[in-house]
Amino acid sequence: MPGQVKRTKRAVTIAGLQEMTKSEAERWLSRFIEVQGVNDPASLTLSQSPVPTFGSAATAWKERYLVSNKKPSSQRSMSCELTQNPGEAELLVS
Repeated sequence: MPGQVKRTKRAVTIAGLQEMTKSEAERWLSRFIEVQGVNDPASLTLSQSPVPTFGSAATAWKERYLVSNKKPSSQRSMSCELTQNPGEAELLVS
């Protein structure tokens, strides 16, 4: 998912070893995955979309809000706040 740093590993208990064969468990799991919508095209598109970073959010803010709504003196001082910590530009926005 976008904005998520680590992948969440989910475990699903199907049945005990004596209750179901391996092929039955695989069939059950494939139906379970289909019902959950994990392999949906929409889910795939969402998982492959670019992850927003602090730098991209700050750039968008400057373009949309700062330039159009503030005086030049305010633009300089507020823009300076964003450029003081360039190492934080790649932080993920959550």
